[in-house]
Parts: sequence; structure tokens; C-alpha cells
Amino acid sequence: MKILLLSLPYFDNSYHVQKEMQSGIGYKILRSGDLREKKKIYPICDLLYTASILKKNKFSVEIDDDQFRESLDFNKYFLDLSKKCKKPDIAIIRTSLPTITSDLDITLKLKKKWKKSKFLVYGPVFASNDILEFIKNKKIYDGIIISEIESVILQVVKKENNIPGYYYKKNKIYQIDNDNISYAEMDKLPPPAYELVDYKKIEKIIIQTQRGCPVACAYCPYYLSQKGKFRSKSPQTVINELNFLKKGFSIKRIIIHDPILSLDKKRLTEICNSIIKNNLNIEWECETHLAHIDNDLLKLMRKAGCVLTAFGIESANEEVLSNVNRKFNKWNFAKEIISFCKKIGIATRGFFILGLPGDSIKGSFATIKLAKFLELDFPRFNLPIPIPGTLPYNQGLEIGVLNKKEKKEKPDLFFHKLGMHNDGNDVSLSKKISNKQLKYIYKVANHYTTIYKTRGFIQKILKYCKISIYVFYIYFDEIKKKLKYN
Repeated sequence: MKILLLSLPYFDNSYHVQKEMQSGIGYKILRSGDLREKKKIYPICDLLYTASILKKNKFSVEIDDDQFRESLDFNKYFLDLSKKCKKPDIAIIRTSLPTITSDLDITLKLKKKWKKSKFLVYGPVFASNDILEFIKNKKIYDGIIISEIESVILQVVKKENNIPGYYYKKNKIYQIDNDNISYAEMDKLPPPAYELVDYKKIEKIIIQTQRGCPVACAYCPYYLSQKGKFRSKSPQTVINELNFLKKGFSIKRIIIHDPILSLDKKRLTEICNSIIKNNLNIEWECETHLAHIDNDLLKLMRKAGCVLTAFGIESANEEVLSNVNRKFNKWNFAKEIISFCKKIGIATRGFFILGLPGDSIKGSFATIKLAKFLELDFPRFNLPIPIPGTLPYNQGLEIGVLNKKEKKEKPDLFFHKLGMHNDGNDVSLSKKISNKQLKYIYKVANHYTTIYKTRGFIQKILKYCKISIYVFYIYFDEIKKKLKYN
């Protein structure tokens, strides 16, 4: 049996498609600069772990992730793909929010080429019932895997019965024998199969050591797709994986793509001590939570090779924080942690979201000032991605910010738009901020928090002038709204 794991191309080269981030749900963003330059490759963890499981169990498996190729049209793509696999028995497609519609189109073309192959689809995006129903209505795939794929892949390829979270098509209708969702046992995952991709093109290898986030923020894709039960690899399993990757692939830097790496401080302490003891000499990056970190652990992390840590801060607006179940707001403590990171040589990145439900102009400006107060090395402002299944998405539909009629009558267009992420396309999920205002607030945020990096007095003055113009447009639009209302 030949099994082909596919991450399909996105032919519009003006976008950078990111399938691994957002807990694997992904997004796409307009590229800037020279479009002829190669895009950065972000390996897809579940694709690599799935291949490793199949390989370990003696199945013939190939990975084709088009990130490594950057195809621009189907004919050339299929020609290159055929060199790797003439005709698979099973083609398993890793879909995502930004590629949900293009994946359907390409799959239809592949089915015409490989008429006897079975086409299955999976991805964390199926944590959303709306996405699941959208795909089911298309009736293109022979099977839909909504469980974490690593937990059921062997049952699927062996065609077992009663597979949790697996829809199969029979007489043009999708059926499911077991509607329980199965999640991977992290400690049983073999190391990712980087040998099946052109790993030398990768700037940073990505691994996962845990899944599940009991913090349960209502906007969070981690909580949506992985749910709240904390599942982790033991410290020894993590060290074995790092050893395997270093020896086999000569890696120098790793991204540990976990929701909150320091959620279990004892576990992380053991991992760091083992990295030091084994003299691995690997630089690594991670994401964590300001409520689950302290100076002693940070010192140990730095000694073990941590060079960057990212924090989700999101908003200074109390209404927003309460609305999305975000309970942390100890900003002086946050400043101390960030300052200590910088002191010991750990760079800091902070994520902020403007325009969530309940946000306001005043609240957004408070968030921008908070970012400046914290003095992060890399403050990163995002506009809302209304991920189907999250509270902001549901509220966006309820208050009419997201178009219910379009969702019903033109679902392809509706879901295509949701995967777009840039300041010309995003929508405000707050009734208190218009889309135009949010666009200018976003510009203010990016200018205001980078003034200190701007060289030259005149350049700084120009940035302040731009900020003043953007603020004028924001409040001018506010006045127009009030006059129209009155």
C-alpha cells in the first residue's frame, strides 16, 4: 500500500500561507518585498509525526509538502508530484483555514488524474463544526478525519471499524460509526520524520512536546483544536527526540510549538536540566504564559539554550479580557518578567489583538500604550482572525459583523475570506470600532511601538506626524458615526 501525505500548494504567490501556526489552523497574509524571494518554510508537525508513525509500522509512505517547491500552476505541480509518487493507494491531505477552498479545487484535479486512489482529508480546522459541514456538503473527499490524526492513522489505513472521529463516504453520504474525538498520546509519538522532506531548506525545525491548554481563552485556536486536557511527552522522550534530530539533521535551532511550554514547571525544569547534562547545545524558541513563569525557571531555560520566548498578552481592555476568559492583567509583573528575560539574553515577543468583541478606540489605545510600557523586543499586533468555532467567530455572526447570509448562500467565498489576514482585509469584531477605524488603529500600533527603534530625529518626527494623521482619521470617523446616529 502506497500512502501519500500531502500539503497542497497555494498558487497565488502574492500570499504567504502558514499552516502550522494558529495551532495548525493557519492563516495567509500578503507578502511584501520581492516576490521572487523564497518564502520561509514552517514544517507541519502533525504531517511529520503521522509519517513517522506509518514508517515505524512498515507502511510505504511519502510526504509532499509544497512549501518546499512553491508551485505556481497545477500542471507543473502534478509533474513534480508524479516524480515522487506515480499513483498512491491513499492520498491524505492536510487542509487548513486559509487553503480550505483551494485544497478542494486541487483535490478535484488530482482525483481526475488518480481515479483509483482514495482521498482523505484532516486538519485541526475540523474542530469547527461549520468547517466540517462545509466540507461534508462538498462530498469530494472519500474520508474526513476529525480526530487528531496521529491517534487514528493506523486504524484508518488498516480500514478498521468503529474509528473515533472518522467520516467515510458510502453511497455519496458521509457516515460515522464512532463520533468520539480521539487525541494523540504525546509520549507515544515517535520523532518527526524530517528525513522525508528536504530539511536542509528549513531555517528552524519545529517540534511539539505537549498539547492541550486548560487556560481555555475563548479566542484561542489551541483550546479549540486541542481542548483543555494537558497531554505531554516525558522529559526523557523530549531529550530522545532532540538527540535524534541533532544527530540526524545537524540542527542548530528549534521552535517548540507548544501552547504553554512552562505549564508544568517541574517537567520543563527536568527537560532543561537534561539538555544541559547531555550537552546538546541547541538554541530554541517557545511560547509560554506570563502567569506560568518565574526568574529561576527563566535562568535555567536560558542556560539550556532558550533564546526567545513569546507571550500572548492580547489586550489591555478589561472588557475584552473578561469577554474571552483572559484572566491575566498583572502588567507590572509582566514588565518585570520581560525585563529579566532581556537581562539574561532571552529575546521577547508579545502578541496583541486589536478589535476583538467588546474592544473600543480607548481600549485599543490602552493596548498600544501597554505594548510600549512592556518594552518587548518584538511587539506583534494582530487583527482578529474569526476562527470558526471560537467565541469571537460566534459573536461576530450574532452581532452581524460576519455575514450570515454570505455564509449560507456563498460558503466558499465566506470561508475563503476568513483565512485572509492582513490590514486591508480584516474585519473588526467590535461594534464600537469600524473596519476603517481598525485599519488606522493597527497603523498607529505599529508606528507607535517602533519609534524607539527609528534612527534619526527627522524620521521620528515623520512617524509622529503619521500617527497624528491616523488618530485624526479615527476620531473623524467616530464623529461621522455619531452624527449619522443622531
